[in-house]
Parts: sequence; C-alpha cells; structure tokens
Amino acid sequence: MSVDPIPNIITVDCHYAAPQRAAAYLLLEEGRAAFVDNNTARALPHLLDALAKAGQGPEAVEYAIITHVHLDHAGGTAALLAACPNATALAHPKAARHLIDPARIIAGAMAVYGAAAFAELYGEIKPVPAERVRAVVDNEALQWGTRELRFLHTLGHATHHMCILDAREQAIFTGDSFGLGLNESVRPGPPFYVATSAPPDFDLDEARKTIHRILATGAQYACLPHFGIHTNLPQ
Repeated sequence: MSVDPIPNIITVDCHYAAPQRAAAYLLLEEGRAAFVDNNTARALPHLLDALAKAGQGPEAVEYAIITHVHLDHAGGTAALLAACPNATALAHPKAARHLIDPARIIAGAMAVYGAAAFAELYGEIKPVPAERVRAVVDNEALQWGTRELRFLHTLGHATHHMCILDAREQAIFTGDSFGLGLNESVRPGPPFYVATSAPPDFDLDEARKTIHRILATGAQYACLPHFGIHTNLPQ
C-alpha cells in the first residue's frame, strides 16, 4: 500500500504479475468503504489487508465497483463480494451481465493465455449472484455519505467501460480509458501516458472523446489502475 495524496482514497497494489502493475482503490467514508477495480481473486488478501490497515472490517464494504469487465479489473469481484457480505457490485450495463455469467470472458482469456497462465494470473473466477449486481447508467450519481460518485460511460478502450468521478475529492477513477500512466516509479521524469488499445473493442475516435470528457470534469487527480494517482491534470 503506497502513500497517497488523498487521505480517503488508498491505492492498493494488487501484485498482478509484478509489483506496481495493477492497482485497486479503497475509498473510505465515515466508517464505510468501497473498492474501485477489484483485480483478480489472487488480489483478495491485498484488498482485505488494506481494509484492515484502514481500521475497517469486510462488513464495512458497501460497493465493489468495476470500470470494465477485463479480468485484471473485475476477475476478483465474486471473491471480494463473498468476503464482504454487505457489498454490491456496480458496473456498466454491458459489463454487469458478464459478472453474473463470466463464461464468455473466461473462455476468451483462456484462449489468449492458456490454462496454466490463466490459472496463475486469475485463479478461480466465479459468477456474482444477480441480486448483488447493479448496473448504472451514464451520468448517474450516487450519494455516498458526504460524497457524490458520478458514473460516466467512457467508450474507446471497451464498449462497456465507465469512469467514476468522486466530486468531493476532485478525483476520477479512469480505468483503462486514460491509458497507462508511466510515473516516476516506472520511468524518471513527468508522467507519460500510453494508450491501451486492447482488441476487439478499441475505438480511436471514442477514446479521444473519452480523454476530453475526463479532462472536462475538472478533476485534479486521475486514479489509474496502471498505475497510481496522478496529479496536476491539464485543464
């Protein structure tokens, strides 16, 4: 767990293949908790450890939010919800159905990685009970304690992608739509962003629109799963 610039948003290194390769985010709000991007089932100990270090138990987790259903972001959702009895998964409508029935996502990843590498990276991926999944529409706002979380459907990287704006903290959880953020932990100098163009959904025009939409929120912090919280965004 790294030192973060926002006290109520904690970066959790999920150790996906290597350290500082993929992060989940733990949000804290007056004794309540939520995760954004739940990584894989193998990340569950890291998520629960971050929660414990923040002085919270699994019962405090109310939401397990995914930006999109790619397995390094969503593969651990069922495991996280099994450990957190009060949590509901929030997702883009197109992503929600794959949480409930992950067979197609599993088959696609298995074809790419092979059975052995798939098992090492992702562990077991189980369906999420339908009653614990909630789809959110574009620009929907969720009042969570003293914070408003706003869900923005942001295409380009994938047709089922969304970003989450935390208005109070002036932070936006960008998923993969803002690219890979190569910060000083990876390379010296100012942050350098590399577009992620995973097939088959990538759409360059939509990706450009998404970048403009993210910047138009006025957020001061971009919380990237790959990797960390980036500051001083261009306005």
